[in-house]
Amino acid sequence: MKASHFLWRGIYNLVLVPLTFVIFGLGFLVDKKTRKGWKGRMGLWKRLRENLGRFEGQPKIWFHVSSMGELLQAQPVIRILKKSHPEICVVLTVFSPTGYEWAKKDPGVDLFEYLPSDGHFAIRKLYRWIQPTAVVLVKFDLWPNLIWMAQKHNVPIFLISATMNPQSLRVRFALTRSFYGTLYSGFDQIFVVSKNDQKLILQSTPELDHVSVVGDTRADSVLDRKRREEETALNPILTWIQKMKRPTLVVGSSWPRDEALILPAWKRVKAEIPEALLVLVPHEPTLNRIEGLGEALDRMDQRWERYSKLSGSRMQDSFDAIIVDRVGLLAGLYRIGQVAYVGSGTGGVHNTMEPAAWGCPIIFGPRYHNAPEAFEFLRREGAVTVSTSEQMVTALRNWLNDPEKSLGCGEQNRLFLSESTGAAKTCAARILEVFERGKV
Repeated sequence: MKASHFLWRGIYNLVLVPLTFVIFGLGFLVDKKTRKGWKGRMGLWKRLRENLGRFEGQPKIWFHVSSMGELLQAQPVIRILKKSHPEICVVLTVFSPTGYEWAKKDPGVDLFEYLPSDGHFAIRKLYRWIQPTAVVLVKFDLWPNLIWMAQKHNVPIFLISATMNPQSLRVRFALTRSFYGTLYSGFDQIFVVSKNDQKLILQSTPELDHVSVVGDTRADSVLDRKRREEETALNPILTWIQKMKRPTLVVGSSWPRDEALILPAWKRVKAEIPEALLVLVPHEPTLNRIEGLGEALDRMDQRWERYSKLSGSRMQDSFDAIIVDRVGLLAGLYRIGQVAYVGSGTGGVHNTMEPAAWGCPIIFGPRYHNAPEAFEFLRREGAVTVSTSEQMVTALRNWLNDPEKSLGCGEQNRLFLSESTGAAKTCAARILEVFERGKV
């Protein structure tokens, strides 16, 4: 082991891990989501022992994801592995409560649980209990002890759909490049989304020879989900919206900053296109968020209704806007959109592939550095980025007033997504090679 690697392991375990516990302890006091994660981890070891007992003797592949987005990237790889080798037990650990809730819905996962922590002793215990044939991490969710322990136990470890922000601390400073170099060098194979991601990762660890450009497995996941949606009949609400044939803007995963951009623009667009319909899907549809959006629409003299209240006679009324107050619907809602707006959180723009799969032209804000596909949608003129309400008005006029143009631009997005498939198959094939060797 290099001296620098030994030094970083000491710093991480003696300084950074305890500091992380303090930060999350404070988060328990002030953040509802953090509290939910803490509570979800209560009784974790007992549950793990009981559930792992059901799969004793079966080969196990351990996937770890941070949250829902990374789970969507892991899902197509998991499906290929399970189809090829049904005897494989897929163990999934997640970090966030959102990821945990989505893991419940994944039939390809045999056992799922929160990651207890990335402390040395907790991770050592997990390896001893799970005894994985291989470990798979996703995107840029790197847990140092999880990686280092794989090296110690000679367990092959992979990183799929890896990406790197050019502004990331991982490449900007020599000190952080050194630290992350110890992590990237610990993988047996790194599958990156683009050549630029490969270049940036190699900046931290130039000697790596196991970084391959294969694309984003999320493209496979999104198109697979679209196929399943197409095989399912539209529910009565979406059927009703489609039959009205109104120019429809679907706003997905919006945050307050997105709505501050959209709503003033929408008021102006509605004055010009009275039949236009707004479908708002806030990122976190809490009661406060729904009520706040409703009040904003009231001030604009827009008739609106909650999605959950639409049924029977209510669907005979004409609304200017619908606020979606349920989770898990967004990917299918893009199906009814003539135009889509995708919101941005602290980490950048949310999933732009979902509207692209349905052939929607896409609008998003200036924070899209985290999404390589967004750059391609912009290049193909299937998307625009806006930072002012005036730009938003221009984009909406452009596509809502011209259905043929919006179809053509959206088709460019759909074609790019179709051309981007195959990453999941490549990743799964390499993981299966290791699995087969382990059986010999």
